Amino acid sequence: DLVEQELAVVQAESMQAAARLQAQEQHNEEVRRKSRLAHTPAAESTNGRRLTISERIASIRDQMDEE
Repeated sequence: DLVEQELAVVQAESMQAAARLQAQEQHNEEVRRKSRLAHTPAAESTNGRRLTISERIASIRDQMDEE
């Protein structure tokens, strides 16, 4: 009886842990998706170098094409 109770507790805990992990992964994916949607190329690229006028025009055109 005690072994079965222990087993049931361990199974319940592992199911809860799996559910938490899945929820965390879904949250992370949602955050990544939102950050992709929110990201708009500004006057500076990711490496800190200022974009040229032609690069900025190209990024604006890309955004217009996506919409």
